[in-house]
Parts: sequence; structure tokens; C-alpha cells
Amino acid sequence: MAIVVAFANHKGGVGKTASVAALGTAFANAGYRVLIVDLDTQANLTYQFIGVDEKKQPERFIYNAIRERKNLPQVALKENLYICLSGLEMTLVETEMYNMRLREFVLQDLIRPLDD
Repeated sequence: MAIVVAFANHKGGVGKTASVAALGTAFANAGYRVLIVDLDTQANLTYQFIGVDEKKQPERFIYNAIRERKNLPQVALKENLYICLSGLEMTLVETEMYNMRLREFVLQDLIRPLDD
């Protein structure tokens, strides 16, 4: 059974990225399998873990998974720690999802298959 924890605050500079990075790494080091999903348009968490090296950038990001409603892409960072990367494309999600049916459940539906 998976436990989903969300760090959300509309205000910037409150420690969301630092908290997720620290706690995700700590849980992974303790033996838990951790998937970090970066939904920030600035992708600071993504850059913190993989940097800006274009060779490390995958072809699919969280944006693609939301838009297509399938296959949450994951990049292994180390044992037990994975990240679903964000990018500048996330700025488009809000407007593209405006008329999407059941948009409130898209992320839930993407994460559900990973519950095991």
C-alpha cells in the first residue's frame, strides 16, 4: 500500500522543494521506495536532482503524462528513489486542463498503478 504525501503552498519560498528533497532522500535511505513528482513550473526539484544536463533529460515529463493521461515517467536517482520530472511545459497544464473531464483525478489516476 502506498502513502501519498503532498507538499503544496501557493506562496513561494516556504521550503516545499527543500522539504521534498530532504524527506524523499531520507525515506529512500531508510529503505522505502519513493517517487517524487515535481509539478512545479519552475522545475526546481528536477534541477536539484538531475541538473540541467540535456543528456540526462528524458523524452517524457509529468506534463506529457497529464496531457496523455497515461504512463507516469520515472527516472531512477538512486536505489529506492525515483523522480517524475517537470519542465517549462507545466505552465501549459492549467489552461489545457480547463475543459478536461474529471481533471481533478488525473494525477490520482496516474499514480494509482504504482500503488504496489
